[in-house]
Amino acid sequence: MQKSVPPTCLLLALALAVLMVFLILRGQYESWSLPFSALLGTVVIMGMLIATMLGIFLVPVLFVLVERLVHRGEAHAPGAALPSPVAGGRE
Repeated sequence: MQKSVPPTCLLLALALAVLMVFLILRGQYESWSLPFSALLGTVVIMGMLIATMLGIFLVPVLFVLVERLVHRGEAHAPGAALPSPVAGGRE
């Protein structure tokens, strides 16, 4: 049986990990201000990657869900041609 870890322990571990990375970078750069820019750059890049992944995977799923909700009451005859999605599109 697995024990669950309280969220406060996870947050404490994350905070200590960030502090250790900051102190290691502080030792390498021999400055107190340069590690902030390195950590901030990492956070910005990770935020952009997460936003891109959400855009790639979440937007198509939401599009399909909304399309199904909009067209759920409509019944199509089997074999009937579906309307073109673009006005003036090729038939």
